[in-house]
Amino acid sequence: MSLTYSLDRFVTAIQSGEKIHTIRRDWSGRWRVGMKIHHWRGNPRNVKNKPYQFAVGECKGIQHILIRNTPDGITVSVDDRRLTGPEIETLARNDGLTVEELYKWFLPNEGYQCFSGRIIHFTEKKY
Repeated sequence: MSLTYSLDRFVTAIQSGEKIHTIRRDWSGRWRVGMKIHHWRGNPRNVKNKPYQFAVGECKGIQHILIRNTPDGITVSVDDRRLTGPEIETLARNDGLTVEELYKWFLPNEGYQCFSGRIIHFTEKKY
């Protein structure tokens, strides 16, 4: 199955082993442990932007993630367990983002109150 990335820095982060997972919506639950992952810079269906496959890997694990904008601030839960501040920093770094970028990416405006998705792991790491 293909995963596409919009930023060049994700290519180098995946190749170096720094980015060890990605967070996606996955409404249909199509990702499964053991599936092959074809990592693409850009969307292979949009040839104008010159997409290219840069790595092949395997899905090593799946976890549910919930990022919420609450009156007390933004919270992050993985598999129904609320993460601490240091754990959120680790999660963001392992996804190739800062905490601020993580929040902005998944809660792009004040009206956006909740993101529900899945962490697709490239390693055995779990939260």
